[in-house]
Amino acid sequence: MTGIAAIRLLSPDPEGLAPFYERAFGFRRTGDGMVEDPFLPDPAFAVFLALGAAQVEIMQTRSSARVDAPGNDPRFQHFAMLAPDMGAAMERLRGSPGWSAISEDGAETLPPSSGSATAFKFRDPDGHPLEFLTLPVAMDPAAAGSALSGIDHSAVSVRDTDASVAFYRTFGFAPKDGTMNEGAGQARLDHVADPHVAVTPMRIPGARAPHLELLCYRSVMDTQPLDHDDPAATRLILSGGDTAMSGPDGHRWIVPASLVPR
Repeated sequence: MTGIAAIRLLSPDPEGLAPFYERAFGFRRTGDGMVEDPFLPDPAFAVFLALGAAQVEIMQTRSSARVDAPGNDPRFQHFAMLAPDMGAAMERLRGSPGWSAISEDGAETLPPSSGSATAFKFRDPDGHPLEFLTLPVAMDPAAAGSALSGIDHSAVSVRDTDASVAFYRTFGFAPKDGTMNEGAGQARLDHVADPHVAVTPMRIPGARAPHLELLCYRSVMDTQPLDHDDPAATRLILSGGDTAMSGPDGHRWIVPASLVPR
């Protein structure tokens, strides 16, 4: 089944970062070893983690340059973990040193026009943006208990929604009904002044989570792309992926060679 098979984070110290994910979120370590990355010339060491069925790889990079891009910066990319009990998730996070908040005032419940979800955004010790997400019961009726139940999506900030939708259709993603998120609650959640952000979910029919989410801010920043070995240069890996391909705003994908235009 085609879908996002893994999320690859870059870190100057995978062995140091992996215990944070185990302690703070309940990831389990499933192994480690050398991996080939088509964006880089040489294999690199990686630690493999799982949260439910979702896979995360933490791959070593020689760069330690930290870029804390805000949400309206096209270099921004995060993944959101489903938190059926936001209070329990926040308590566990507070007991895990090294993270820093993005959201200004704790977890934020958004209005119905923005989907009615409760969310909290923050960064891991290396600066990777992350999110806790509690969905309304009508959207996630199976959610129960206090443990994080998996990864819902990876979100990328884009300059042009239509251009990104057209590009990601080549990978098999199809857009779903989106929302326009704005107002004081969104500003506190994102730590972005006066945000107006078009949120467009994109899913591959029949594929399990995580899915892709496009964030298009009206006040999008004009910035230079990341180098391939920057810790913030996260990769999304499609099932069977072995070939490097970048999205319209530089976000990195590892995809089957058959999806690369000739």
